[in-house]
Amino acid sequence: LINGWFALSSDGNRLVSMNRAGGLVLWDADGRWLDTYSIRGADGQAATVLDAAFSVDDSRVVSLHSDGAGYTIAVRDLVDGALTLIPFPNAPDVPMTVWLDQSLPAVWLEVITADPRQPPYVLRLPLEQEGGPAVVQLPSGPEADPDAVVRIGRIAPPLAITSSAAGVVKLWNLQTGDVTAQVELGEVPSFGRVNELIGTHLAWRDNESQALHLLDFSTDQDRRVAALDGAYAQAILLSPAADVIVAVNLDLQPVVVAWDAATGVRYDLGEYHACGRTPDMVRLSRDGTTLVIGCDDGFEWWRVTGGG
Repeated sequence: LINGWFALSSDGNRLVSMNRAGGLVLWDADGRWLDTYSIRGADGQAATVLDAAFSVDDSRVVSLHSDGAGYTIAVRDLVDGALTLIPFPNAPDVPMTVWLDQSLPAVWLEVITADPRQPPYVLRLPLEQEGGPAVVQLPSGPEADPDAVVRIGRIAPPLAITSSAAGVVKLWNLQTGDVTAQVELGEVPSFGRVNELIGTHLAWRDNESQALHLLDFSTDQDRRVAALDGAYAQAILLSPAADVIVAVNLDLQPVVVAWDAATGVRYDLGEYHACGRTPDMVRLSRDGTTLVIGCDDGFEWWRVTGGG
């Protein structure tokens, strides 16, 4: 492994990581190797992996690669093994994030312009050249919003979260550029996570890590779930039903902690394998069944069992 970066499948049964040779490596939850592939640049060397994501149905992996001179999008079909390559058409702009459309045979990218006077944008590219969806380019709604002072990181596209200085929190759909929900909190949520794909709730903490909150976008209601008393959490994750909030590396300790979102009751789930530093990446699968913690010496899988 080059580091603990990875992309996790929706059902938590597979992940892709990167190796030192510039390849993508596919693993299953038992730690078994399934596949390795790489993209060659114009110089014949393996291109650098910048980002990757599974499709919602876990049938494909999309990845973004750079060879220093340009960018290529690769789509690996996990059923038949086919590899589709799509050149990034808008050089010298810089694509940063990639994902697959849930309903169309298309790839989406969030792109930073080479000209700093121009705002970032979102780009849709068809997977099928004949009869596929058209190329679409639109401004990045969150990045073009003049009121936004914070964009919460680690929110999986096509969702995005921003806040104004007055604590007006907006939920965005990157594929349309629209604000799908807006709530006035009165303070800026500095860090948090939505329930992926659904995007009905935001689990968040304040800048001083005094409390853990749950914001319901459907009712505009924010609720204080538990006191943190200044304990910093490297990762906050939210179950699909927004009924459980999970924190990893709480108060700089190698622990996994969960709270019942309705009662605020805390459950100390145990320690993860410490890797000499904070984890490189922590992800909860979209179906909420699997937590994976990654660092350069491997990945640790946590599973929901029984009725828990």
